[in-house]
Amino acid sequence: MKVLHVINYLGRGGAEKLLVNILPVYKRLGLDIAVLQLSARQAEPSHVKALVDQGVECFSLSDASVYSPKHVVGLTRFLKNNKFDIIHAHLFPSLYWTALASKLTTGNPVLVYTEHSTQNKRAGKEYLRPLEKRIYAQYDQVVAISSKVKAFLDGRVCRPEQVRVIHNGVDTDAFHKAEKYPESFWQEEYNLPANAFKVMMTARIQYPKDHKTVIEALSYLPAHFYLFIAGDGPDKQAIEAYAHEKGINNRVFFLGFRSDVPRLMKSVDLNILSSAYEGMSGVTLEGLAAGRPFLGSDVPGINDVVPSSDMVFPAGDAKILSAKIQHIAKMDSSELTSLIKTGVDHASRNSLLQMAKNHIELYQALLSPH
Repeated sequence: MKVLHVINYLGRGGAEKLLVNILPVYKRLGLDIAVLQLSARQAEPSHVKALVDQGVECFSLSDASVYSPKHVVGLTRFLKNNKFDIIHAHLFPSLYWTALASKLTTGNPVLVYTEHSTQNKRAGKEYLRPLEKRIYAQYDQVVAISSKVKAFLDGRVCRPEQVRVIHNGVDTDAFHKAEKYPESFWQEEYNLPANAFKVMMTARIQYPKDHKTVIEALSYLPAHFYLFIAGDGPDKQAIEAYAHEKGINNRVFFLGFRSDVPRLMKSVDLNILSSAYEGMSGVTLEGLAAGRPFLGSDVPGINDVVPSSDMVFPAGDAKILSAKIQHIAKMDSSELTSLIKTGVDHASRNSLLQMAKNHIELYQALLSPH
């Protein structure tokens, strides 16, 4: 079975990271797998290298903006010259360009699209609804990564029977078995005191992620609480300025894009994800799998991923978040062990392998009448 995944570019976002992790799993399960980027302009070189090193073919149409309609022409040409049984698209505008290009090619490949979020900027624009319905209708199957994502799609742009829920998975072993950094690492690299309580948020610095709430929460906490922000993005300067405005810039560390996230998550005292909305948060599962306490915003994509309501806080409420952080910091060893075990056990049921098997089962079902 030849399967092509189409995505805007292999950048540093969650959907892109998920694809980098899952494509080699498909290959190990026997699929002839490849990925096509609309544009290589914003691709993360380490992502592309990781895939190539594991035998996954990586193609790029151009370096043009992903929003250029010219990609329809390039994608049509590519699909005419390269035959695939399944074409699986991710994110907007790959959603549009793949649907349009497929109308111009022969061979009748099966089209699949994964909806990664419970919200998008197009959803609130009623004048786009007819176009959206026509685009989604081109796909033989739409995969929703959670039941709340399916509810977002059903009846609005998709027929309910067109949408199937397949939960995202994470490489739980990579996080659970990661090697912890010794305490000396934090003292030598960041000059932290021995009693430092280390909080980390791993996310792209861009809406819908909400770094400001975490920084404000830190401003209400004692001086031995520190925040580490792993990730990059267009709002970094604004978030740095906000930390200065709150007078705690000396307790906030911007780590940028890191390849050692599993080790970092395993080594801090608490992982946090503050966001306005999510699809199904992989970072949440990774934080749980790392075997450290986790707190996330009480929004779709997080509140339906965590195993307990104790692990969420009202979105945007820095006061309650700070209180929850302090509560975790004061837990005794038995409370902490119980909390961590609950998270690890829950994360272990959401593996990349199971996700890949579910997708392959879907592909086989879609190909059976062809």
